[in-house]
Amino acid sequence: MGEWDPRRFRSNLILDGEGENEDDLVERRVTIGDTVLYVVKQIDRCVMVTRAQPGLDRDLDVLRTIHRSRDSTLAVGAVVITPGRVAEADEVTPA
Repeated sequence: MGEWDPRRFRSNLILDGEGENEDDLVERRVTIGDTVLYVVKQIDRCVMVTRAQPGLDRDLDVLRTIHRSRDSTLAVGAVVITPGRVAEADEVTPA
């Protein structure tokens, strides 16, 4: 997410960027805490990331940058295989 405010993307989990790239996790199981997820796909970003949010101004450059540098995707979508707890310091472990 670079320098962008994470609230703009309405993510459920935000990884710190160390370790594997999130794109490399697509079609893999991952464990975070005692939760197991299956990473289904990359997320295509739409105009919603440019809209003003509470505490954030409208920013058209967000989507332009995502289109130009990431082929319109930013983040990944996953489904829960095994529900559990996830804590702030938990590591993402690909299976």
